Amino acid sequence: MMNVSIQISHHRQAKVLFWSLATLRFILCIALLAVVDRIFNPGTPLFLLAIAGGAGIYLSSLLAFSNLRGSTIALTLLGFYLIFRGTVHLCSIFMSETSSAALLPELILMHAHTILIVLILASLLTWLYWKTHHMVTFEALTMLLISLTFLADHRNYNFAQAPRIVSEFAWHLGLNHLYTFVFLGTIFSIIVLVYISLSQLPGIPKPARSWNREPQLLSRPMFFRSLLVFILYALLILTIARLVYIYHEGEVNSLGSHGVSFMESGDESLGKSPLGFHSALGSNNQPAALVRLETDYPENPHSPMLYLREGVLSKFNGNEIVSAGKEFNTDVPLNSPEEYLERDQDHSLLNRTPVVQSIYTLANHSTAFAIDYPILMERVKNPAPERFRSAYSAHSLAPAYSTEELTIFSAGSESWGQEKREHYLETHTDERYTQLAREITFGLYSDYDKAQAIADYLSSNSIYTLSPNHDVPDDGDPVASYLFGDMRGYCVHFAHATTYMLRAIGIPARISTGYLTDMSQARDGHILLRMSDRHAWAEAYFDSQGWVVFDTQPETVESHADSDVDMSLLEELMGLVGPESQFLDETLLEGEPDPVKTESYLSYLPTQEFFIYLLLFFLVFLVLIKLYLRSAWRLSSSSGQKLERAYLGLASTLVDLGIQRKLGETRNEFARRIKGELDVRIFDTVRALNLHRYSNSSVSNEDTTRALESDFATVRALPKWLRLRALVNPSSAFRFILNGRW
Repeated sequence: MMNVSIQISHHRQAKVLFWSLATLRFILCIALLAVVDRIFNPGTPLFLLAIAGGAGIYLSSLLAFSNLRGSTIALTLLGFYLIFRGTVHLCSIFMSETSSAALLPELILMHAHTILIVLILASLLTWLYWKTHHMVTFEALTMLLISLTFLADHRNYNFAQAPRIVSEFAWHLGLNHLYTFVFLGTIFSIIVLVYISLSQLPGIPKPARSWNREPQLLSRPMFFRSLLVFILYALLILTIARLVYIYHEGEVNSLGSHGVSFMESGDESLGKSPLGFHSALGSNNQPAALVRLETDYPENPHSPMLYLREGVLSKFNGNEIVSAGKEFNTDVPLNSPEEYLERDQDHSLLNRTPVVQSIYTLANHSTAFAIDYPILMERVKNPAPERFRSAYSAHSLAPAYSTEELTIFSAGSESWGQEKREHYLETHTDERYTQLAREITFGLYSDYDKAQAIADYLSSNSIYTLSPNHDVPDDGDPVASYLFGDMRGYCVHFAHATTYMLRAIGIPARISTGYLTDMSQARDGHILLRMSDRHAWAEAYFDSQGWVVFDTQPETVESHADSDVDMSLLEELMGLVGPESQFLDETLLEGEPDPVKTESYLSYLPTQEFFIYLLLFFLVFLVLIKLYLRSAWRLSSSSGQKLERAYLGLASTLVDLGIQRKLGETRNEFARRIKGELDVRIFDTVRALNLHRYSNSSVSNEDTTRALESDFATVRALPKWLRLRALVNPSSAFRFILNGRW
């Protein structure tokens, strides 16, 4: 400790609180500097900035209790800064800008400037913290403002926006983005609560000429009451966080990234759709999976774009197209990533080439995905279980046709039965789809040309937006508002409109969901799929060729927020998966939990019933406190204790009526004031209590009983609505917990 005249109490408790607060400020300073360093990257090593911040905090804390004035501290810091700036100016004059030897001194001066700024700010803020009563409130509000600014870019579920540190934190811990942001918001709030709670504890040492009041020692009852208040506030924050997450979880799940959520596996998908029409999430850089092409695929007809199908929708339910399961879509397995799949090749399909993929999922997928038509899927060894949720290999028969070849094939298949053909040709009841499709394809003869003309029409006239803002009733057609309205929508609208119009002119069509990725952003055959790559597109069936993609790519984009793939992350994941896949014997997996079906971390969050019981407990707790305040005097044996508790009961009743004792007001003055405001007299109890406390004579039980009966009779004579207000108002219970003046 420095040799200065420090006016901190020599009591051990005051010293502990003093150093605890200084250390807490140092920890918060390090956290803030870490965030700033991560976002803005000033270049100066973080440990040097932390040392400067810590030196400013501890030194200023000690000097705050010395005889130095604030003006002296401010002038000293200003002098240091001016001397430094002058030194920098002189160095810039004598050092040659072209000399390579000048680079090192210039770099050192730049780091020194940053360190000095951190030191000055930490010193000034800490001085004001000890010397100014309202600095705690200012710093708490500032911390909340920083946290809000930190997360503000992600509003409207734009999880891919800066700062990247949040997205990286989410996927490294295997958390979804919404959970991460609610978690961070909760942590920020609790940190502020801890900071305020410690700063307001009784017993905190006060420098001279600061708050103008002497600190009181922190007694054990005060400590436990303060701890109880902190716990209650923390539980309130957790409750709010839980409710916020539950509310927005449904919204996020219904939106999906670009309107496309995850497909359910097997028969669970029947009659359902993972697509949403009202609005879509923006670009979401959360990693979804790493795909490695084990074989080259130069025949890709959509190059450089690559489609990976997860599920299909083909049944029209009157409002939209939903899943029909495996009954009609036999080419789509709809199995989980953990299931083994092997099936025969469809030899009726021409122009196909084998493509092998190894897929390592980074997000929970209930349904496996792969390129086009997989005939074999099997689990492989997970090289990094702490990162990847599942790992499997897919052998696909991928399309290798050219657009010129498709013009000679007709739509549909001669091998289809009547039921299957009618299923894929089920049209919308709105005749406008048929009319528009005929107008677009007028004069064309090839089924492929007709399908391509519809896709080109939508690409030329559509406006891509994540927020179409169409006002559609629950039983209305969400596609009509787009196609026959302002043409504003996203892939979900485009895929439905294409499918409706293809079916209207006799071309079997369906909607596929999965991922669309740009191979130009791949590296050595490795593809990083993100949630922003979720996509829905239309497909039409051509004889001997199978399902062909007809995807709308609007020329006009209102909002899309595309972003480049994080190559550093891709390289990191490439280093984890190794050179080749290692297949697992399925017999070794028996009895192992399914990662997709295993209860997730979210199931460990408190349930709604927990918070209901917590609220009931809190209400019962308040009722018990009020009951104690009102009736504890009846259980007292001595007259003195009875007087103390009776006055507490009277004062708590008055608090619930909206009248409380002011700071510096004596009990006699308080009694006279409430006599004038409520016509309630507590003179007898106050007089007896003062006599008991400040005189040598004792108060008899008879005098005590007489005084209490007189004053309580006055309270009982109050109007019923006032007594009802005092009964339900919890103010006295909170005041008792906070150790208020009575």
